[in-house]
Parts: sequence; structure tokens; C-alpha cells
Amino acid sequence: MANIDLNIFNALNLINPALGKAYQQKGYNPFDVEFVLKNDYVKSLLTKAKDKNNIKTEEFLEKGNKNIADTFNRACKNTEELITELSNHSPENKTKKLKEVIVFLKNRQELLSQAIKKLKNEKENSFVLYRDIVGIDVFYSKMVKETFFENFNKDNIIEGFLKYCQVDKKQKSQKQQEIIQTQNILQENAKLAKKEFEIPKELIVEVNIVKPNRYKPKLNKEKIEKEIEK
Repeated sequence: MANIDLNIFNALNLINPALGKAYQQKGYNPFDVEFVLKNDYVKSLLTKAKDKNNIKTEEFLEKGNKNIADTFNRACKNTEELITELSNHSPENKTKKLKEVIVFLKNRQELLSQAIKKLKNEKENSFVLYRDIVGIDVFYSKMVKETFFENFNKDNIIEGFLKYCQVDKKQKSQKQQEIIQTQNILQENAKLAKKEFEIPKELIVEVNIVKPNRYKPKLNKEKIEKEIEK
């Protein structure tokens, strides 16, 4: 790929190096056009990466790579259905969190697709592949765990994602309202404090006024006597 966008390349590498390689080789990109890699996103990816160490194996990973490849293929197709369904939501309903979910699903589908090819080799470590897929986001992976199995209920998972995104949106809105209220209270307190320190005009004393001399100057007695003698 000739033109490499470092925002995309570095973000995908942080999620999983195999995704960065896919971007470099075939232009794979799950992000929107306006995507920019920011510090907050990097921190969230690094936090999610820590959860990867706690992933446990599943029973279907003990059935041989051919059977595991079939399971991954099922999950890949089911994930594609979820992407299609969630991507069809109207733009006003696509919250930041929902876009994040769609990016997760696209990355999951890409890693599943890569894993299916690798599993043609019976010596390939299926658990490592599984851990890499689940490890991109353990929380979201739990929400789509059902996609590995038959009788996949697409509607339940979509409803779960939408509810989660809606709750997140309400929490952010509530937090913004709390911030605004706090700022208003601080502004009111500042106004009250200013009023307490203001001196009413009627209490202000002009200190620079020179008062007229109300007393006559004392006459020098000796000087007067000399004047009389003259």
C-alpha cells in the first residue's frame, strides 16, 4: 500500500499487529474517514490489552483445528450479520460508542478470517488465535460469544449493544449536566462573594479633600507691642 495513514496504522497495530499488517498489505481499515488517533483512545487500547492475559480456553478449542475452523467460520458469518444490521442504523442514532462497537466487530471479523486460513495447518495453536480474537476487547467479546455456536440469536445481541450504547449516552449526558450545574453554582458563589466585598457608595469617604481652616491664626504678642510703640 503506497499511502500509509499513521493514525490508522498505529491504532490497528495497538489493537493487534495482524490488523496493522492487513492495513499495510491490502488497505484494511475499519475506521471512519475523520479518524484521528488520540491519547484517550491509546490509553483505552492499552487498558483493554491487559485483559487479554485473563482469557480462558473453551471446549470447542479441543476438537481439532478443522472443527475449530468451522466454528470460527460460523462466528465470522454471524459477525458480518451484526455489522450489516448495526451499520444500517440512521446516522443520528450512531453514537460514538456504537461506532466503536462496529469497529470492534469489523476487527473481529478480520481476525476470524485470518485465523480460519491459519487453521488449515493442524499444528497451529488454536488457543493463541482465539485469545487474539477475544483479546481485542474482552467485554464486547463476551457480548458476542454466542456467535461461535449454532442457534445464534442476532436480535438479542443487537438489542444488548443498543441498550449498552444508550445507557452510555445517558450517562455522558448526565455527567455533562452535572458539570454545567457545578459551573453555574461556582459562578453564583463568585458573584455572591464579590457582592460581600463591595462597599456601598454612601459609606465611601473622600479622603483627599482639604478642609478649610476654621480657626484664626494666633497673633504674636511681642510683634503687636512693637507695632504700638512705633
